[in-house]
Amino acid sequence: MKSKEFYLQQLKYFKGENESPFDDNNKSMLWFYESVWYNYMTTENKGLLDEYISDFKYAELSDLPGDMPLGYKALLFNRYMKGSMSSMLDTAKEFRAFYAEYY
Repeated sequence: MKSKEFYLQQLKYFKGENESPFDDNNKSMLWFYESVWYNYMTTENKGLLDEYISDFKYAELSDLPGDMPLGYKALLFNRYMKGSMSSMLDTAKEFRAFYAEYY
């Protein structure tokens, strides 16, 4: 297993804090999902991301720019999709704009 520091270095908002330091709701939400991904990666739960990654690739989002890990992008897309009333492919278009704004 890679070190916890290795995973923290890959994140933009979560730096290991117990509570979000952000007042902005979107940044606080991104902090939360980064902390969830971090916990997956530093425990034995990594396999939980496989389904999310499959959906992420199906939605043709693998080309998203940025240095964020694939598993995190997939987790974030999964959560974004849960709030959408659109198809996966339509939601992917909306997600691209959201992702570009914050990453």
